Amino acid sequence: MRKKEIDKRRHLRGPLKVEIKAGMSNAAGIIYFFTKNLSKGGAFLISDFLFEQGQELTMSFQLPGDNRVILAVGRVKWVNDKDKIDDVYHEPGMGIEFIKISPADERRIDEFLRTYTCRT
Repeated sequence: MRKKEIDKRRHLRGPLKVEIKAGMSNAAGIIYFFTKNLSKGGAFLISDFLFEQGQELTMSFQLPGDNRVILAVGRVKWVNDKDKIDDVYHEPGMGIEFIKISPADERRIDEFLRTYTCRT
């Protein structure tokens, strides 16, 4: 019998599609992304349009069924470009680490995911 694989991430992460509005503080305009997954510590944004690793984004989004807006600043931690797509990297996009988010919003995300993952 094989041992269960343990998720080594720091935070509970759920496969959740959420629309995120993002922009850079030093540039005009907003870009819309969808998440593949989300945690209180960050998200994976599905996109062919990729920012550079290390760039910071101002982001806002809502959890399903909740009309309150969550505001966060995130940093691009890693990038999957189209050339990296294979059995491991299934989609182009960016791993985003939240570097500024309120403790209340962290709790809302975590509580939502605990409820969401119990239903799935």
